[in-house]
Amino acid sequence: VSTTNKKQIDPSATTIEEETRNNQTQKDQQYQDALRDLKISWIPKLNDDQGNLYEELISEQQDLNNYIPLHIAPLQQL
Repeated sequence: VSTTNKKQIDPSATTIEEETRNNQTQKDQQYQDALRDLKISWIPKLNDDQGNLYEELISEQQDLNNYIPLHIAPLQQL
């Protein structure tokens, strides 16, 4: 068996793939943050469904429990 027939992995190709995955992950996170902020911005504008949207956001993402803009949004309608 010759060692020249084995494929050699190009380290720069792996780095590019990892960078592409990281960029995609970062874009996904930015999208999720923008969507969260859009939903929060609509809470004060909704009359009847305000509580529903607030509860939906709280139940969807537990990390939002300490997110101040989410808790201020219902107060802005008052």
